[in-house]
Amino acid sequence: MRRGTAEPDEAIVVAPRQRSPTAAQLLTRMLSLDRELGARRVLDVDQLLDLAQGRAGPVPLGAGSELHLEGIRRLADAVGRDPHYDDLGRYMAGHYIYGWIERYVQFAQDLTDFPDIVDVPVAKPLFLVGFGRTGSTFLHHLLALAPRARAPRLWELQEPSPPPRPESYETDPRIGRLRSQSEFRSAVMPDLHKIHEFAVQAPEECQLMMWHGPQHMILGLRSPDYWQWFRGLSPAQLDLLYAGYRRQVQHLQLFHRGGHWVSKSLAHAQFFPVL
Repeated sequence: MRRGTAEPDEAIVVAPRQRSPTAAQLLTRMLSLDRELGARRVLDVDQLLDLAQGRAGPVPLGAGSELHLEGIRRLADAVGRDPHYDDLGRYMAGHYIYGWIERYVQFAQDLTDFPDIVDVPVAKPLFLVGFGRTGSTFLHHLLALAPRARAPRLWELQEPSPPPRPESYETDPRIGRLRSQSEFRSAVMPDLHKIHEFAVQAPEECQLMMWHGPQHMILGLRSPDYWQWFRGLSPAQLDLLYAGYRRQVQHLQLFHRGGHWVSKSLAHAQFFPVL
């Protein structure tokens, strides 16, 4: 909420009551850019998976894929049933879910193309787990200044494939693409920077590397059924999901390494039993 008012911040654009007319126009325009995605049933996870695999090529998804997909199906099904969303909100939720699936498929392809990923050492990682408005972003940026620290930047979290390389780390074309997307995001959610400061080439929270957890709700998707599923996972299932996070840490450091990994996300708290 904005301090001193009853008006919500325009940071959540999925819910119709929290979306301005300008945001609705911009989102509608954005969704029209991917006609192939728009032709699918937007909350049908199997159709979205087929689209992602058709674009990336057939690739085995590996251990844990059924558990990952079970969770994302629960999330999509709950969004489809919830009257909280209007049609545009459901399309936005489907667009978000497709992005999750697309990154998952691309990551599986990278594991096939670069088998040495699994051998990358992860020595003495540093986890910063704190609630919002407590200075955790400032502390994360400060810790990332250490010469041997390796903190993920926003651009490589948003588009991690293929693994970044040191010789192009400051000039990678993904930086420019995300900068354009960030300008669009600022137009749709003008108050977002008041809630969380971010920059394309700055360290960022690694919740985009955590395929399951409370971050779906943090990012605006309301789904009690999904939350109940996640909270009911056994330690063995949590361990399987969290192994996917470790693989992504190795993935980003395949060519561009540091002395220790510096991670920030409140979502890590849900994995304390296996961290």
